Amino acid sequence: MNELQASDVAQTAAVERVIKYMYANLADEITIDDMARTAMFSKFHFSRLFRAVTGLSPGRFLSAVRLQAAKRMLISSTMSVTEICFRAGYNSVGTFSSRFAAVVGVPPTIYRYNGGYISQLSINSRRNDWGSSPSTLSGKIITPSREPAGEL
Repeated sequence: MNELQASDVAQTAAVERVIKYMYANLADEITIDDMARTAMFSKFHFSRLFRAVTGLSPGRFLSAVRLQAAKRMLISSTMSVTEICFRAGYNSVGTFSSRFAAVVGVPPTIYRYNGGYISQLSINSRRNDWGSSPSTLSGKIITPSREPAGEL
């Protein structure tokens, strides 16, 4: 194994270490400083590295891990939504519920009621402007002229 490959392996191992840390400390406040310290890199280098390895920023990845854990708890436990909110690392039931609904498509209580099954998602016109008003696209397409070869 050459030096570059060893570096890649070490960096991937550092990211994996942070992901394990996220899962192990889900209910705790986890900052970028905590993650970088776990990876043993500066927070700026760590952020770039994490995105390069996972395709997501550390914050987005952590949010996805938390929402996935909340989804699992909603369908596999009898804990209240409030308890699940805190166990998944959120400090506010309102923030948890609104983020859950925005990402999953339904509020946590509906997700649980349906056993995690979502038959059809409704379009939220306030969030994405779909269906708010008809739009028209107009323009002009110009093709490059065909100059004979050799003449400019």
